[in-house]
Amino acid sequence: MVSKEILRLNHLSISYPDSTNALSDINLSINEDDFVVVMGKTEAGKSTLGLVIAGLIPRVIKANVTGEIRIYDNNTQKNPIPVGIVLQDFESQLFSTNVLMEIAFVQENLMIPVEEIKKRCKEILNLLKIEHLATRNILSLSGGEKQIVAIASIIAGNFKIFVLDEPTTDLDPLGKSMVYDVFGRIPNTKIIIDNDAEKALKADRIIVLKDGKLIASEIPEKILTRNQFLEDNGIRPIDTNRIFPGILTVEDALSFIKENKITINQIDFNKKTVKKGEPIIECSSLTFGYKKGSPVLKDIDLRINQGDFLAIIGQNGSGKTTLAKLLCRLLIPQNGNIRIKSKDIRDYTRRELASIIGYVFQNPDHQIFCNTVKEEIAFALKNFGRDEDTIENITKEVLNLCDLRGYEDKDPFSLTKGEKQRLAVATVLAFKPEIIILDEPTTGLDYQQQKEIMNLLKELNKNGYTIIIITHTMWLVAEYTDRTLVMADGRIVLDKKTREVFIDEDELMKYHLEPPQVCRLGNRLGLSILTIDEFRKCISM
Repeated sequence: MVSKEILRLNHLSISYPDSTNALSDINLSINEDDFVVVMGKTEAGKSTLGLVIAGLIPRVIKANVTGEIRIYDNNTQKNPIPVGIVLQDFESQLFSTNVLMEIAFVQENLMIPVEEIKKRCKEILNLLKIEHLATRNILSLSGGEKQIVAIASIIAGNFKIFVLDEPTTDLDPLGKSMVYDVFGRIPNTKIIIDNDAEKALKADRIIVLKDGKLIASEIPEKILTRNQFLEDNGIRPIDTNRIFPGILTVEDALSFIKENKITINQIDFNKKTVKKGEPIIECSSLTFGYKKGSPVLKDIDLRINQGDFLAIIGQNGSGKTTLAKLLCRLLIPQNGNIRIKSKDIRDYTRRELASIIGYVFQNPDHQIFCNTVKEEIAFALKNFGRDEDTIENITKEVLNLCDLRGYEDKDPFSLTKGEKQRLAVATVLAFKPEIIILDEPTTGLDYQQQKEIMNLLKELNKNGYTIIIITHTMWLVAEYTDRTLVMADGRIVLDKKTREVFIDEDELMKYHLEPPQVCRLGNRLGLSILTIDEFRKCISM
């Protein structure tokens, strides 16, 4: 049966009032029930494409539009047709008092009968495995929990077309897989903006944008086997394809190794010892809850040494961000103690503590407030009494480091989420505290930008800085960190060298975690590896 066309873009071009050209002469046809993934660098035009399909451009977001957007052959500029969208800034579309009401809200606006709403809410809570969140206040949720609720509320509308802009950035690895699996089963047209190449294998088609132009539209296998093309467009290639060209899954890689009689050599990569510094953060019997009788953190004992490069990972809602905020004294322990450089955290003034610990928020909107990018970076430096020449030099340095040259006079709130993320990192790097804690530091960044930020952190770590990252991006953990904490239900359940953490896949699965693909391949072959370079050293062709 031939699928019917549902969406057509004819010579579509978009420019914003500041004359920025976001899309140029896009011609695209998408059929009913297609599952399409849109990929490309930051500022390639991906979000703009999603917003114009959803009708938010130009009705809500002002822009100059030429060409046509047609849904079921209706010109949507003349006859709007509802499209369900999850925004890149998903928190901005949540406003009900609890999760159940949020999921019901869209349905109420579509005038769905009450009994049907109740039925759908129950089904969607079950579908996305969030029944336990039904009565929770939205504000009490973690970032990942908020993201899955935004997805649930849109699914509830049962729109003919769904547009999801980076819908899994804050989700744990199994949560990401679940979202792709769910949308793979939903019989509607799905357009997901996402640079996760391994997850994109589940799509029917991949579209790649570059500088506002459509440069590729093919089945996944034809795009995801082109490593250099992917890197040139801000997409991290699939691990197995970097080792064995044309191989995209662990199972296919194992078959390829067997069929070609490739020798696998056992190499011990554990010989390298990491020099331990003095304790810089010590937590004992730490307990905290936002509501009396409901602890989020339970009896945490932890020692972080000077010079550690540490990852904190775990499923959504496990307490990672709460722990980070306690370490910065954004929250106050209810029981137990935190000592920073052998001094109780309560005995520091806020100014003293800020000079030791820098914190990059999970949502960059929570820490930007100046009128320009340059003022934002200079703000902390002025508070620390740096002279004007020093402020000017440091500002230029971090603008370069965080790929923000030319943004000096821009309004921080007009930036994309990825740009805001780079700005948030820049504001902390500017005063170079001894300890830097980053909560999802690579959200909204393309592959090249992710590497630039992480290489910068690696260099700072080599120079003695203590780096702590909270992330759901497992390849970052494998390639950059020495030590990993796994959190679950408010407790630290694993605290080991990163290599040791990624060996036990069954244990990680209990906590909604999955090692990077190259680690999974290595585990199947009895290798304890973290990176592609390590794997290559183990094979004889």
